[in-house]
Amino acid sequence: MSTQEEKSAIELVIKELTDTLNQGRFHQIPLLYTEDGIFMPDGYKSIESRKLASTASKSVIGDNFKIAIQIKQVDVDGNYAFVTAIAEVSDGENNAPKTSRDFFTLRKNGEQWKIYRYMFNNFAPSSLS
Repeated sequence: MSTQEEKSAIELVIKELTDTLNQGRFHQIPLLYTEDGIFMPDGYKSIESRKLASTASKSVIGDNFKIAIQIKQVDVDGNYAFVTAIAEVSDGENNAPKTSRDFFTLRKNGEQWKIYRYMFNNFAPSSLS
């Protein structure tokens, strides 16, 4: 695959994650991760990919969770890819939407890209330079 094709495949994984979260298909989240993948949410302990569909991760994500991820940069280095993004998140409650800086590391397994590490931190949009 060309670098552009790799980047498109990586962006598709992030879009699949967004769609999966927005549709509340929590049981499918681990399928987007490597077997040894880790989700590192702001303010919570890290969660192994095999436990992402559990009730504990739902308490982090929430049932009315909606997210829009805007990819800023994708860098590919062999079987690893690094994605920086900005996300707008709403929990469906009366809380104001949150903005986060998101960082993904993806790893290629065979011909398929999967999330290896995903971490984010919330910030005030006015603090973005």
